[in-house]
Amino acid sequence: MPSQFIGETSINLSDNPFESQCTHVLGYSFGGLIRTSFSKRFALETGLFFNQRHFNLSMSVLDSGITAQNQLTFISYGIPIQGRVFIKLGRKLFSSVAIGVSPNYRPSNVGVLNLPGGAHSFTHTGFLVNRMGIDFNSEFGFEWKDSKLGVFYFGSGFKIPLTNLFDLIGQYTYEGNKWGDYASVNAAFMFLDFRYFFPNIKNRGPQFKPGPIQ
Repeated sequence: MPSQFIGETSINLSDNPFESQCTHVLGYSFGGLIRTSFSKRFALETGLFFNQRHFNLSMSVLDSGITAQNQLTFISYGIPIQGRVFIKLGRKLFSSVAIGVSPNYRPSNVGVLNLPGGAHSFTHTGFLVNRMGIDFNSEFGFEWKDSKLGVFYFGSGFKIPLTNLFDLIGQYTYEGNKWGDYASVNAAFMFLDFRYFFPNIKNRGPQFKPGPIQ
């Protein structure tokens, strides 16, 4: 969920008469976390997440009536590493705050082609500066803990890439003539988050069954 509070949601590119706009829109993320509790008030979390961001593209040629739209999709894989502090609100209800970083891998460049008609063509390409990056994470939420049912968490937070996500290069071509524009895209975002943690189940009796060889 893009937000003006943590970064630009829309970028304008221009090389007269070619103009284009890139707007960060709603995306999604899913994955799994492992939580290690060191006390009732502090835990360390890490895991693996798939992130998919979407960008709406609009492009036009001034004073020609030629326009086009498309969408650019960008994926990455992140490994969050963060500490979480808990505040007890009730017998099973807790609030928590987490802070940390998320190293991430960006597998490939992305690009789209628009052919509005005739000899006109538009291309937009997101070029990776680095395949590896790192995000700053911060989260706040509430969770309900039950020893038998597990943990239900609902919260929000934000991710801010410490380096640009990609460089966006746009190009308009007409009868061999070319116009290009360029901008760096950071793509910081806020998010809503729902998580479920399985309960810790302690086995009764011996933890390891005797094998055939003693």
